[in-house]
Amino acid sequence: MIPCFHCGLPSVPGLRAEVGGEFREFCCIGCQAVAQAIAGQGLDDFYRFREQLNTRPQALATRFDAYDLPAVQEDFVERAADGTATANLFVSGISCAACVWLIEKHLQSMPGVEQVQVNASTHRARIRLRLDRVRISDLFQALAQIGFQPQPLIGHAEQELWQKDQRDYLLRMAVAGIGMMQAGMVAVALHAGDMQGMDPHWEWVLRWVNLVLTLPIMLFSAKPLFSGALRALRLRRLVNDVSISIALVLAFSASVYATVTRSGDVYFDSVAMFAFFLLLGRYLEKRVRYANFKASARFHNLLPMTVSRVRPDGALETVPFKQLLAGERVLVAPGAAFPCDGEILDGRSEADESLLTGEATPRPKVPGDPVYAGTFNGGTPLQVQLIPWEAAPVSPPSNSWCNWRSRSGRDR
Repeated sequence: MIPCFHCGLPSVPGLRAEVGGEFREFCCIGCQAVAQAIAGQGLDDFYRFREQLNTRPQALATRFDAYDLPAVQEDFVERAADGTATANLFVSGISCAACVWLIEKHLQSMPGVEQVQVNASTHRARIRLRLDRVRISDLFQALAQIGFQPQPLIGHAEQELWQKDQRDYLLRMAVAGIGMMQAGMVAVALHAGDMQGMDPHWEWVLRWVNLVLTLPIMLFSAKPLFSGALRALRLRRLVNDVSISIALVLAFSASVYATVTRSGDVYFDSVAMFAFFLLLGRYLEKRVRYANFKASARFHNLLPMTVSRVRPDGALETVPFKQLLAGERVLVAPGAAFPCDGEILDGRSEADESLLTGEATPRPKVPGDPVYAGTFNGGTPLQVQLIPWEAAPVSPPSNSWCNWRSRSGRDR
């Protein structure tokens, strides 16, 4: 059996296309269409330089026209004063540097696209374009055409802030760690010299060396601790940062006084060690919080960007998910996610609630039954009325999203 030229799965006899001057075998029409699209753009070199086989393209039933709505673009498109816009996308299916090259070359060949930046490790793409010459939906269609699965990168700004904060703490922790090790070695020399009768001049020199090593920790590494203490004191509140900062300042000041006056003991190594382990604890805490943030962002991506709202006259209209209000009716297609908590008005189907309950068996749904945001309609189309949280007929699963727009009509 000849493997598919695009994805490596067993090919279908007779399903062939010319790519790179040779006829290739394919497993499905999707792989054939993707390979022809890549070859049609003159990007045949992608197949020579790729490091592994590509994934089989999925049949995309979603229409990308919804991403042209301004209300939908608010979450992932940044607009500049010069008339350009930057779309932040998450692109699934990137496996190597050749995929990055293919995406950048393919998108940059489109009129109106000025710059494309793709990160192979995070699967993020930043695309600067002019909306008067190319539409956002055209970008999604172009990526799907060459076998990738694009989706909006929701929470991009918040994610950048989280990562910047982590990098800042990592740098401060690195400075404190290096200073702690060096100050510790000098402290060993001081203690050993004290027991063996070191010359007072060299003892004084080593104390000054320890002071210089600890100073960057106090001025740079421990800055978040001091900033938190100052904010608390301005508000006349006592928090852990206040007691920590007092301990660091007193220990460091006493050590500086002992160094200048050549009397007493110094505690520079203890100050450095205390600051390092405090920063290490804060950094690990931030890593856990960031992991929770990414998990919640993935849950948000399960909700649809647009929905089919039922107007009072019975007609359907496509509107952004963010514009739904309590009491409105929506039509949920088979396989689609329920956009908000609601009650079934018409139709009988089954709902996959495994995301909330862990139960893999779909639950039957009839008129009057509740449905929950993020779960999936597995049968026939359902007409659902959005309900406020307080009006839910039964208590939802403990980790369900409530209809948080139903009471105010605004984002959280």
